[in-house]
Amino acid sequence: MNYEELAGLLNYDPKDGTLHWNSNPSPYLNYIGKEAGAKHGKWQVKYKGKRHQASILAWVITHGEMPSKRVQHLDNNPLNIKLENLALATHREYTRKQCLKRNNRSGVKGVCWDKSRNKWLVTIKKDYKPIFIGRYDDFSEAVAARKAAEAEHWRKEVIQ
Repeated sequence: MNYEELAGLLNYDPKDGTLHWNSNPSPYLNYIGKEAGAKHGKWQVKYKGKRHQASILAWVITHGEMPSKRVQHLDNNPLNIKLENLALATHREYTRKQCLKRNNRSGVKGVCWDKSRNKWLVTIKKDYKPIFIGRYDDFSEAVAARKAAEAEHWRKEVIQ
């Protein structure tokens, strides 16, 4: 079972980001016209015992082929599969756009408190290598330095 086969069983509305069954996935159930999928941290459609990402299904239905890169949610909401919210991204671009990690205490990616020097430490990664940006007394200066580094080192589509 592949995404193309499953996409043939579904209708996708790109404006409201919903998937509906246009034929029954099982001979014992009548799902025609019903919304497909469930929320499991992200929108997924279960078919023949396997879960399939709704964002990839939406891409396949709209473009007629599997995406060449990862499908990224521009607003970081994995439940929003509206076409305007989906874009292709390399693995590197995809990881840059992800939400903050649970253990982030500053609230800003790449900005952390350096206890040994009592300053805000700013770093960024490019080509999988960390780049030291600087240490700052003021948090707002550190955030501004991080944003400037993003503009300098990363593609503009990824920053948004």
